[in-house]
Amino acid sequence: MRLPLQLLLAVLAGATVFSLDITTRDGKTYKHVKVMGIYPDGLSIMHSTGVSKVPFDNLPDAIQKEYGYDPAKVAADRKAVEEANKAEAARAAAAQQQIALKARQEADERRRQEDEKLAAEQRKKDVAKMGSITLIIVGIVIALLLYFLPSIVGRHKINAFAIFVFNFFLGWTFLGWVLALVWACTKDAVIETLEQPAGTFKEP
Repeated sequence: MRLPLQLLLAVLAGATVFSLDITTRDGKTYKHVKVMGIYPDGLSIMHSTGVSKVPFDNLPDAIQKEYGYDPAKVAADRKAVEEANKAEAARAAAAQQQIALKARQEADERRRQEDEKLAAEQRKKDVAKMGSITLIIVGIVIALLLYFLPSIVGRHKINAFAIFVFNFFLGWTFLGWVLALVWACTKDAVIETLEQPAGTFKEP
């Protein structure tokens, strides 16, 4: 019931020019006042020097009563607005926290994926490196076996040490390696040891 009455008073005030002045509680005087709008916390007025909005708590008691000013209601409205603003600020802060948390999680996930990728690449490099080292070792072993093949073949011969020395110093030349291998494959000369029984004599 009060709201329609306030609207009616606003319309009437908009069409009416006061012939009186309004002096506020803080001592300021507005002359030739015309009410332009009514708000829960004050009046919007046009006066001789311009347009102003004057809070109800700064207006005289008669004007407060005329426009139905209720301090308790204004305080409740102000508190409701403040609580709504606080709630909105809390929601905005929570939303910002959620966004920041999501951003951190995404950053952590990207960092984890990058670490896993780097670790996988490092493992591949290590495997490739070990494979290369293994191939080098195997190649060296095979090369040594081939190089010292004459010495291995002739290891049971009487002149095995001479074959090894020949193989060691001249095996790097193909001809020396071939000669050492031929030497290792040649049969040893047969040496006969004549044994005569004690006290016997063998005629020529």
